Amino acid sequence: MPNPPHSDEQDPAGPGGWNTAPPPPPGGIPLRPLTAGEIVSAAALLAWRNRVTCTVLAVAGNAAAAGCLLVLADLLPHTTTAEWLLFLSPAAAILLVTGYALVAATGRSIQGEQIGALGALRDCRPGRLLLTALLAAASVIAVWFAADALGHTAALAATVLAAVPVVTTTAVTLCVQAVEGLRPAAALRRSWTLLGSNLWRAFGYLILLTLLATAIFLLVGCLFVMWPPLQGVAAFLTSVLSTILAAGVLALLHSDLRARHEGRP
Repeated sequence: MPNPPHSDEQDPAGPGGWNTAPPPPPGGIPLRPLTAGEIVSAAALLAWRNRVTCTVLAVAGNAAAAGCLLVLADLLPHTTTAEWLLFLSPAAAILLVTGYALVAATGRSIQGEQIGALGALRDCRPGRLLLTALLAAASVIAVWFAADALGHTAALAATVLAAVPVVTTTAVTLCVQAVEGLRPAAALRRSWTLLGSNLWRAFGYLILLTLLATAIFLLVGCLFVMWPPLQGVAAFLTSVLSTILAAGVLALLHSDLRARHEGRP
């Protein structure tokens, strides 16, 4: 049998006809450091792929938080700082668990897995999550009460300055807990390891997330501004969309930091 004609072109299938091209990432999201634009577009893509789980969690969580505020508005006064904390804390806890259940679902989706709403709630481990958040919030609240003697404005400024590093570091810590399932102390250590020299990058993504939430608020608000009776619907819809988008960005931020730390291409 005559030999096949020699060609200088490399067989795209690889030696022996085998395909040597790397397989696509399991979740369709590149497992490498991502740009800001890639994170935003990937967050929208992941939300669409998990639209049932994301919608159920976001709608249920925001409805529960809103209902909690309506009930407490008739039961608790909220004129002093302590009363405001009592008034807002239950709704904040509900939204925190909801958001990080969405982070857990999105994190699984990045790895090519799909889970439902109940599975996401189990994965985010609400007890550990709330304990870590309580420890972080306690440090910021302590700054408020310590600076309160200097006046309301000084206390507010000091609290904001204290909240910036706390929110930046705990955002990644809570992602580590939701996605990797670590206990609070181990999650804190893992968070600082992942952040390393990327603290400003994480802070920048949180600023980006704030801008995106503001854009959603303005867009949805413009759609309903001509119908005042539906402004409550607009506020609820804005909260649902912002919660879903925030979860996607935070999960992708965690994946991005892991890629940078572990040296994946």
